[in-house]
Amino acid sequence: MLVGHSWSGTMTLSYALQFPKEVAGIVILAGAMYKEGYAAENGDLLSKFVTTPFLGSMILNLLLKTPLAKSMAFSMAKQTFAPEQVPEKYAKELYAIGFRPSHFRANREDVLVFPETSKNLCEEYKKITVPTVIAVGENDPFGVIDQARRLKEDIPHATLNIIPDIGHMIPELHPEMVLENVKFISKKITSIV
Repeated sequence: MLVGHSWSGTMTLSYALQFPKEVAGIVILAGAMYKEGYAAENGDLLSKFVTTPFLGSMILNLLLKTPLAKSMAFSMAKQTFAPEQVPEKYAKELYAIGFRPSHFRANREDVLVFPETSKNLCEEYKKITVPTVIAVGENDPFGVIDQARRLKEDIPHATLNIIPDIGHMIPELHPEMVLENVKFISKKITSIV
C-alpha cells in the first residue's frame, strides 16, 4: 500500500503506474497531482534564482546565513500549516534541516520540475485500478481540493474524503486520519482478495 502526502501525491501515483503489480492500494493525503492549480505552476522567482548555476549557489549560501532565512523558515511553516497551528518544534527542525544549502536547493529544484512532471503524468492516472482514497482537509490553503476532485474524475472508483476543519498537514497534525484512511483501503483490498 502506498501513502503519499502533498507533492508525494504525484510520486505515489507515478510509482503505482510504473509498478502496478507491486501496489495493492493507494492513499493520497492533500496531494498535488496536476500542474494546473499548483501554487508554482510556472515556477517561482526564488526557485529560479537559487537553481541558477554559480550565481544561484552564491545567492543561496549568502541568503541562508542571514536572519532572513530563519524568518523564511518560520513563515513557510506557518503557511503550510494554516489555518492550524505549527507544532512547537517543527519550524526549528525545518530551519535546521531544510535550510541547509543542498537541501534547500533540492527542494527548489522539485518546485521547478513538479509542473512538467505532473503535466506529463496526469493523462496516465486513468489507468490506476487499485483501491484508492483521496483525502484532503476542507481548509487546505493550497488548492488541493480542486486537485482531489479532478483526481476523483480520473480515477472514478476512488473514494474522495474531504475532512472537515483541518488544513494541509494531515500526517503531522492528524495521524489518526491517516490510519483511518489506511484501514479503509485495507478493507477494500481484503474484500478484493
